[in-house]
Amino acid sequence: MNPPSHEGLRKDFLTGYLTRESLIPTVKQLVENYQTYRKSFSILLIDIDFFKTFNDKYGHLLGDEVIKYFSSAIHLDLVAVQTSCFRFGGDEFLVIFHNADSNETCRLAARFLVNMKDRPCNLRGNQIVMSFSGGIAAYPQDGKNVDELLECADKALYVSKRYGRRQVTQYRMIWLKNLFMTVKVFSVFMLFFLMATLVRLNFQDKVYQWIYQGISAEEKLKARFLQRVKDVRKGWAETFEAARHGAHLSLLKLDDGSEVATLRDIP
Repeated sequence: MNPPSHEGLRKDFLTGYLTRESLIPTVKQLVENYQTYRKSFSILLIDIDFFKTFNDKYGHLLGDEVIKYFSSAIHLDLVAVQTSCFRFGGDEFLVIFHNADSNETCRLAARFLVNMKDRPCNLRGNQIVMSFSGGIAAYPQDGKNVDELLECADKALYVSKRYGRRQVTQYRMIWLKNLFMTVKVFSVFMLFFLMATLVRLNFQDKVYQWIYQGISAEEKLKARFLQRVKDVRKGWAETFEAARHGAHLSLLKLDDGSEVATLRDIP
């Protein structure tokens, strides 16, 4: 299979990578290869994490140094893989993997992410640990042309940023990542709810003792009765709690719509 030719294509002056305008002819050649050899290719859209914050803090000159370091890191890590690298502008890059499907591209991108953590950027004596967020789309599974592939990769990149950055997302796996995060949030909510319920059940008696110290037994029973009425109105219907205090509470509705609470001792 013939790799796409980059002869005559425009290149970025800072990184030496191809420019965005060179993407269409490169993808066109890869599509022709696919029609002949039926070999899928994938694109990885990359965004450097928190680059704008770094640029605003240290200035554009040091920002350019970071861009050059990052582009050389991509080349170093993927030197053994057939790729075409593009700078899309600012801190955004795109890498086309000529002979890799979505899963293989994700594996290579994850390895690159780990290597970036282990190789901090030495910038004028400061060790700066860099990371990136990525989105992957594959031809022809995710898109049939450049625009569709870019749209899918951009959606996957957005998911990576949304869920904490420092990660890579495949377009076809977005639904699974969204499901996982939904379950995670729901689990945290349920854990908080259960803990709050346990605290309420375990410490309610202690609160009663602290509030009602020195009050007669009849007044304590009345206070507990009023608390049960309040709980039933909220929908708790705590039969166990009422029984634990030696009383049974019920809320009756009369014909005129009014409610009457009754409390009787359990023999």
